[in-house]
Amino acid sequence: MVRWSKAIGLLLATVLALGCLPQTSRASEDVMSYFGVNEHPHIYSNYADIIDQMASEGVKWVRISPEWRTIQPNDPGTSSNGGYNDAYLAKLQDIVNRLRANRIEIVFVLLGTPMWASSQPSSPDFALYPPADLADWEQYVSFITTKFKDANQQDQISRWEVWNEEDFPAHFKGSVDDYWNLLTRAYNVIHDPSVHAVPNDQKVLLGGLALTTDGANESYAFLDSLMSQIKIANQGTPFDLMNVHLYGNGNTRNIIRKYETVVAMMQSSEYQSLFAGRKIWVTETGMSAYPDMYIPVSDEVDAAQSAEYHKADFLDQLYTLYSQWPDIEKVFWYVFKSTSGNSSTPTENYYGLLDADLNPLRANWHYQASGGAANDLRNPFNPNTTLTVNTTPFDSGLVVSGAGAYPKVAATKSVYFALNDNWLKDTNGGLDPEVTIDVTYLDSGTGTFALEYDSAAGSDTASIFQRAYTNEATPRGSIALTNGGDLRTVTFRITDAKFGNRQYGAGDFRIRTGSEDVFFDSVVVKKRSNQAKAVMNRYNQFKFMEPVLKTDAANTAYTVLMKDYPDANNEALDARKVPNGHFLSLRVSGAIAGKDDHTLIVTIRYLDRGNGLIRVDYNSTDSDSMSSYTIQKTNTNLWRSYTKTIADASFDGALTEHADIRISSLQDANAGDEYIRSIEVVKP
Repeated sequence: MVRWSKAIGLLLATVLALGCLPQTSRASEDVMSYFGVNEHPHIYSNYADIIDQMASEGVKWVRISPEWRTIQPNDPGTSSNGGYNDAYLAKLQDIVNRLRANRIEIVFVLLGTPMWASSQPSSPDFALYPPADLADWEQYVSFITTKFKDANQQDQISRWEVWNEEDFPAHFKGSVDDYWNLLTRAYNVIHDPSVHAVPNDQKVLLGGLALTTDGANESYAFLDSLMSQIKIANQGTPFDLMNVHLYGNGNTRNIIRKYETVVAMMQSSEYQSLFAGRKIWVTETGMSAYPDMYIPVSDEVDAAQSAEYHKADFLDQLYTLYSQWPDIEKVFWYVFKSTSGNSSTPTENYYGLLDADLNPLRANWHYQASGGAANDLRNPFNPNTTLTVNTTPFDSGLVVSGAGAYPKVAATKSVYFALNDNWLKDTNGGLDPEVTIDVTYLDSGTGTFALEYDSAAGSDTASIFQRAYTNEATPRGSIALTNGGDLRTVTFRITDAKFGNRQYGAGDFRIRTGSEDVFFDSVVVKKRSNQAKAVMNRYNQFKFMEPVLKTDAANTAYTVLMKDYPDANNEALDARKVPNGHFLSLRVSGAIAGKDDHTLIVTIRYLDRGNGLIRVDYNSTDSDSMSSYTIQKTNTNLWRSYTKTIADASFDGALTEHADIRISSLQDANAGDEYIRSIEVVKP
């Protein structure tokens, strides 16, 4: 323990030097199999509706936590049926059957000691204490891990998590030694060939660590002590998968710090052999959209809507961040459906992708489109997907044959697509004019097809049905089939997408065929993923970059919204006025720019009024952690953009208000106000 604690700084440096934060992509992986959800179907009477919704959303993994105290509430020594709640077990069996029928895999959490088995039965928190007799625990583990079988007597569940946040006293009131006993006994039972015919198919997860002991401050002492005990016991590592819970209170830098610290411990000379070959699962991550937790990010949208907007953007940040870490095997968002009526912990009511009545929230559409908004054209009409198909327009020609056959678009006809407005509409206020669209088709025959999209070029028919590029080198035009007989994917790159629902049937783009039928497999729309941007309009729209908005003029981060502010050409734009002596401060997500991403491209759109200087400060590798540059204004009174490549960036929230970049007129000899429309940071 002592050796690890002393070496933490060196180990963190080694983790980064060895490249544990590579910029990789999971484009080839089934995203939904990687990004699961938490849910509690066992506590609801409408669990069948919840599971149906999960299936229609494409969920592939779910983490559930029915408690031992509910499964076996009575002492087996005084009960005729072993103390089990038969009605509850029947409900659990139905839940498992429904999940597996929809091909949803399950992580089952083992926790919650019954009163009769608890070491502290008179405590109101009896369920949080370890059992008095570990034989009762072993019996329960053996029973529940062999309970759920399909018609062929095959196990329906093969992933078992031993307790939940055992390092947090609010969830476990035993010692490290108590937990080690629970973990070791469960591991041995689950991997016992006399219990499971194929024990190697079963995997035991370490209980997801909260990495805190008080709910506020980070702590790794429990994990350190547990690994030390495992090493001393010299009986092998009693878990197959490392498991942590990573919450960041809406800030990815908190998550990065926790991840780096855990990985440093796993790679330390003290414990490296104990973690050998073990991947990391993150069985809880997310963000509550409780309105009072965050400063509202909008002037004309209420705090609740602003918080939901923030949650959706944070989900995008998390997927992008975790995808860069190849040792993380699976991630689970907390939670699928929001709860309601939790007055003691109201934040718990706002974590969901759906609200308490199963209505999708903004984050739901972002979750579905984590790896891109996709439509499997063999099942194109699911209304719960972020990318939908509409066959009502007069020239629609999509024919779905069923039975796994590729659907076709008849000659000289179209298939229309619409993106959910919560994910992308009208460029999201200027955030997302650049997209790629991957079209996978069967190269059968010698026909042609083209993609036509709703562009930002204008409101005329040619703009609404603009033909797309396949790449930067080829002109706009049709894709010609060569009768190769294989599936092929072509990528259309669009830099001026509007997607304002202006095509027929409120579509955003269409695929139109030439003189022959063409067969298609799927379509995927992806936003630009290496960009953080904030648009200072009345809704203060942002992605991977959060503006710090203060309403108190005494605060240095105080700015003022200016609506429809015109330039000399009468181009009226919303903007933020930065009064002299104040800053427009912004926090950039660590998923885009971390402290080791030194080269960044920064673009600022501003009103060129006056002859003074706009000053830009940013976190850097400089000895005082800040560098600056200036933009010379020329008094054209026009909206202008200025782009600069910086090579010494080190974004780590070191400026005031935990910002990474800020804009002011503090270096302006003619000190005046500045008007800022947008800020963009790109990692090349």
